[in-house]
Amino acid sequence: MNEVFAANFRILADGPFEHKNIHVTWNSEPLKLFPAVKKQVDTFWELLSKSYLYNGRLVRLDAWSSDNSSLNLQLSLSEYKLLMYSNKNADYIFTKWGHSQLSRALGLNAIVCTNDDRFVLIQRSKNVGEYPGKIDIVGGHIDYEKVESPVEIFSAVYKELNEEIGLESTFCSATCLALFETTANMKPELVFYIKTNLDFSDIKRAAETAVDSFEYENLFSISAQSEEIYRYIAQYHNEITPSALGSIYFYLKLAEVS
Repeated sequence: MNEVFAANFRILADGPFEHKNIHVTWNSEPLKLFPAVKKQVDTFWELLSKSYLYNGRLVRLDAWSSDNSSLNLQLSLSEYKLLMYSNKNADYIFTKWGHSQLSRALGLNAIVCTNDDRFVLIQRSKNVGEYPGKIDIVGGHIDYEKVESPVEIFSAVYKELNEEIGLESTFCSATCLALFETTANMKPELVFYIKTNLDFSDIKRAAETAVDSFEYENLFSISAQSEEIYRYIAQYHNEITPSALGSIYFYLKLAEVS
């Protein structure tokens, strides 16, 4: 594995996994924080300049298992302010209180490849909580208020695509490539390969009216050819989010065997 990739994530479950082979076990009880952790999270949240942030309920990864073709996810509730605190203090939390007190909010990452062989990227807004201004791929978290109960992973991915870039599920297909964990904040991430029959110009047009388009400053694309992506990463890897780097690794791996 290229050292740029290796430094940013570790593999938890390597797919691909078909829709029918991802199984969810749901626990509706929210994560129980230790009193000392809760106090620090609340204090951290109060000190944030957060006029543009909302403490919504997020879906958390409690545990997982996999074999050659299936992925089993045990999910429960968390919240955004714990995610923000955990992202900033992951090593401290893990050392002092252990794995159970980390946010573990499950990220959704969408590698969108268009009909005209373009690879979709965004530059994140400077007014978002995570990695403001950085280069990223389309994605987010599972907002518990906006998804089916029990959680249906692929529905959540399609909802994220629609809300962020206006891409409707009728114009694309999704395959789950892997589950990985970012090194910096011990955060679990699912990555999906999204193939659409639309050209990038169509995506760009649809994104103009997307509900969550405010989350990024620029929607752009590069060639979906592996050699071009490697060149782009070599030049800009310090500006790319860890979750995007992890996701791109699995896309390149897929491209090698396709």
